[in-house]
Amino acid sequence: TGVSVLLIYVYFTFIAPWTHEDAQVILLATLLIGGVLLAIGLAYPHTKLEKAYNVFLQETVADHMGDLLVKPQSDEKARAVEHVLSKMGMIEKNGTPDYTNHHIGTYRDCALNIFNLEVTSSSGSGSNRSTSSKNYWIMEVGVPMAFEGEVQIRRDYGAVLNKARSLMVKGKQVPFEHADFEKKFEVYAEDAELAYRLISPAFCDNLLALDGPLPRAMFGSKRPISGLFQNANFILVVEGLADMFETDSVAPAQVEQAARRIIARMNLPMQIIDYLHGDRSAD
Repeated sequence: TGVSVLLIYVYFTFIAPWTHEDAQVILLATLLIGGVLLAIGLAYPHTKLEKAYNVFLQETVADHMGDLLVKPQSDEKARAVEHVLSKMGMIEKNGTPDYTNHHIGTYRDCALNIFNLEVTSSSGSGSNRSTSSKNYWIMEVGVPMAFEGEVQIRRDYGAVLNKARSLMVKGKQVPFEHADFEKKFEVYAEDAELAYRLISPAFCDNLLALDGPLPRAMFGSKRPISGLFQNANFILVVEGLADMFETDSVAPAQVEQAARRIIARMNLPMQIIDYLHGDRSAD
C-alpha cells in the first residue's frame, strides 16, 4: 500500500543513517503516525457509507410520514425559533447554530416545527484555540388558545441558583401547588394569571410524563427539558439530543430495526402532543 511504501522510504532515507537508539524511537513514532493515518483511511469508506445509509433511511421513512411531516425548503422557521430561545437565554447563545432534521407539519389542528440544533462556540486563539458544542432537539407546536405574553418553564436548580437566575430572567417567579412539578421546574411570567391559565394541573402532569417517550441520555438518565409559551405557540426544548433520527448500524440485518426506530422517532412529536393533551393510551 501507499502507507507501507512511505514508511519504508522514510526508514531508509531518514532513520537508517541515525544511531541505533534514535532509529528505534523515530521508527516507533513513524509507525504510530502511519497506523493512525491508515486507520483513518480505512474508516472513511465506512463513515461515508453510514452517512449515505442514514440519509436513505430518513428519506424513505419521511415518504411514509409525508401526510404528517415534510422537509421545508429552507430553515427559516427553525432559525426564527432559535433566535427567540437564544434571546431568552434558554439555549446557548454564544456560537454558530446549525439546523438538522428539520420538519414541519400539522397534527390535531396544531402546526408543528421540529429540528435538531447544534450551537458551536470557540474560545482562545492560536494553539490554545478550542471549540465546544451544545445540542438540542426543539419542537414548536401551535396552542389552540389565544393568549398574549410569555411564560417560561425552566429547570429547577435549587433555591440559591434559582434566585440568582431570577435576576436575569424576564418576568417574576410564579409558584405552583403541584409538588412534583415544582421539584423539577420553575415558571417565570410577567402575568401570573396567564401562567396559571396555560399551565393547568393537568398540563403539569402531562409535561412530567414526557420522560416516558423521550429518548434517554447516557446510562439511562432523563434528558433535561424546558419550555416556552409565546406567540400562540409552545416550544419544547430537550437538551443533549444531538440527532433525533440517528441509527446504530449499516448491517443489512439491522435495516428493519433502524427503519422502525426512525419511524418511532418521527412519531414522537405527535406522541408528545397526545401527552400534552392528556392522551397516554400506552401507559
